[in-house]
Amino acid sequence: MNRSMINAANTMNGLQQQLDLISHNVSNSSTIGYKRQEANFNSLLYQQFATPVDDTRGNEGRKTPSGIREGVGATLSHTSTDNELGSLTTTKRDLDVALYKKGYFFTIATKDGIKYTRDGAFNLSQVDENSVMLVTGDGNPVLDENGETIIIPSNYQKISFTSQGELAVYGEDETVPLNVYDLGIAYAQKPALLMRDGDNFFSAPTEQGIENPMLNISGQERSRIGLEQGVLEQSNVNIGDELANMLNAQRAYQFNAKSITLSDQMLGLINTMR
Repeated sequence: MNRSMINAANTMNGLQQQLDLISHNVSNSSTIGYKRQEANFNSLLYQQFATPVDDTRGNEGRKTPSGIREGVGATLSHTSTDNELGSLTTTKRDLDVALYKKGYFFTIATKDGIKYTRDGAFNLSQVDENSVMLVTGDGNPVLDENGETIIIPSNYQKISFTSQGELAVYGEDETVPLNVYDLGIAYAQKPALLMRDGDNFFSAPTEQGIENPMLNISGQERSRIGLEQGVLEQSNVNIGDELANMLNAQRAYQFNAKSITLSDQMLGLINTMR
């Protein structure tokens, strides 16, 4: 009975983590550029219980061990990120941009180092009387392809983005730009290595011996970026799928909780018989 309780308790722990993951996805269903997380389960170690071999029953040709294999439940082995594109919503705002090809990220400077995001709802922050800086909604500087902040003259009249990730700033003469900047865009060569850092940011691992999964896009490769102005990429969370996953996880949790209750009742019966 103790073994059945251990099996159920181990599995319930993983299911609780899955429910937490689902609730996180649902709560971010309206977050710009959010990528949903998926739970992946694995079985824990099995133990082989052997039984005596009875040759009279034809066991001489058996290829598998005699007896049964009993596990100790399942566990949440790891979480993965679904990098499929979210729907694009038109905002007609000059500082709203979206990457309509998956695997590409904006490069952002934060107090904890370089981060990456798909959220293209940018703003301008005053630097001094003559200049403003391109920042995220939280005020973190957006970087160019050289890792420098993007400083724009405050007397600009128009801002335009191209599909190759170029930012052009125009004055009164809208035919000749005052300045042209190349947004810092990185491509995730190995997206599974990216780490979630909260606030809709991803970061690359810094451990020695691990290859940086992010490739900074420059030169002719920028023609592959795919950027559109005046639109935003929505979260790729499907509420219907998340609710279905939540119901399945809750049913599995209740099943395992019931097995603990039944095991406890059977132990009580045994103690009563003694």
